[in-house]
Amino acid sequence: MDNIIDNRNIYSLNSDINTLNNDKLLLHDDNSSLLILIIDLQNFLLFESDISKILKNVIIFINAHLAYSSSNKVCCIVNDEKEGTQFLYPNDDDISEQKEYMNEDTYQEFKKIDESILNKLNKIIKNNKPSLLTRQRSNIAGSMSCGLTYIHRVLKESISLKARMLVITGESKNSNIVQSHQYIPIMNCIFTSQKLKCPIDVLKINDTNLGNKETSNSFLQQATDATNGIYLEVNEVNGMIQYLTTVFYLNTIITSTSIDTNLKINNSLDNLDKDVEDTDVLVKTHDDILVKPSTTQVDFRTSCFLTGKIVAVGFVCNVCLVVISYIPSSLKDCPCCGSTFDVKSLKKLKYWQMQQNSNKKKGFIKRANKINQSQGNQGSPDKTY
Repeated sequence: MDNIIDNRNIYSLNSDINTLNNDKLLLHDDNSSLLILIIDLQNFLLFESDISKILKNVIIFINAHLAYSSSNKVCCIVNDEKEGTQFLYPNDDDISEQKEYMNEDTYQEFKKIDESILNKLNKIIKNNKPSLLTRQRSNIAGSMSCGLTYIHRVLKESISLKARMLVITGESKNSNIVQSHQYIPIMNCIFTSQKLKCPIDVLKINDTNLGNKETSNSFLQQATDATNGIYLEVNEVNGMIQYLTTVFYLNTIITSTSIDTNLKINNSLDNLDKDVEDTDVLVKTHDDILVKPSTTQVDFRTSCFLTGKIVAVGFVCNVCLVVISYIPSSLKDCPCCGSTFDVKSLKKLKYWQMQQNSNKKKGFIKRANKINQSQGNQGSPDKTY
């Protein structure tokens, strides 16, 4: 994976940036932003994605976030199969032992953060060879929880800081089944994000080689919808930097800026198909300035904790609210929280389940008999009378 650090000039900036006017850099201190970037590295390694291009785009996106304001902060977290959730930046590694990947002319703030992230990622990728990886369940909920914990700690120090979380994942096959065991942790992350007023954005990179069209992660879609975030799926890694800098970066800048109540915009583009004269519309919200990509169809259905399949009717634990599609014969406790079920209620539910299964079998037998009768009336050349 040495080619990840190639083309160092991508990260190089002219040293003249140090001569920028400090007053201009401090203009946005009141609207400083904290970016929590979560990289689901396990899925990228499993599906043999182009990690080199992905990491280069991520570094450029981080530098753009830091360049906008000197008071902006970033926290980068990676989801690793062997070590679990790890902080790429900030971390407690010895700086003297880190290898220098950046050019000497690179802005020092960029160099410190970029080298910290690249050193840590390089070690993780070397320890995780794709041939030795197994398709284990992704712990994306644990990484999100660590990010929210970091936000809570930082917000205690700076009240004016606005936080935003971006999850970059590459999972593309059986997303709902793999993530079903994390339904409750992800829901807890959603509630915490709402309390912290932290939108959750998701950039999902699909693997087109799998040929699976229904790859949307319903849990992450629900997270973005509930926290007023953005859920975006892309099929090409080559255009990743364009999505990052336009959809997610510009949206962060605009939403962190106060609105001028006297600002008006021309809505002539919205009336191209109508015989309406150009009129100016008063800007009331941030959505009037930037049209964000929206997920028109969000799957709000839940999935079975045992099978991972989407269910319309199921059994709910009254303690942790986990949903299961059927009751196993040996089930006595909740498979999620371990709460003991009431024996009488459990017997009633099992009896109801047996009735439903028998009704399904009866209905299947009736349909089969009708089909056989219709075929018998039409006659068969092999049938003897």
